[in-house]
Amino acid sequence: MDYEKLDPKLVKKAKEAAAGSLGQEMAKFPLRFAKPAFFGDRPTKGKLQNVNNGTVVFLNLNGKRIALTCSHVLDGYRKIHGNPNTNFQIGDLELNPLDRIIDESDSSHLDLVTIDLRGLNMGEHKIDQEGIGSSFFYAGQMATRKR
Repeated sequence: MDYEKLDPKLVKKAKEAAAGSLGQEMAKFPLRFAKPAFFGDRPTKGKLQNVNNGTVVFLNLNGKRIALTCSHVLDGYRKIHGNPNTNFQIGDLELNPLDRIIDESDSSHLDLVTIDLRGLNMGEHKIDQEGIGSSFFYAGQMATRKR
């Protein structure tokens, strides 16, 4: 796109819209599909806890509900997973993501992992007033890779 040829009046109008309520709503839109992930020691009264975090994105691919996150997030969880006091949560939902991996690229390549959320009660996680993590992004029909 040649930005030099854009109509300056339209550019100004777009910037004004982005700076107003439309821009605020557009900035919130991606948050509807994201949720924090936490892993580390379970809370214990009076004890300092080691907690790590990352972000997951909720996707609906061909009718399958999945979470997409970075491989380095699960690499951190793998390092402490043997501890019986360790948990992994997406919002308020506790799960073992290692048992639900669909596919993963190592953190030196794409740094992505997909986690199967089928069979989990996603209605249990709380939704805040901004709608963060309230929806699955519907991607429609996606091509699947043959192995």
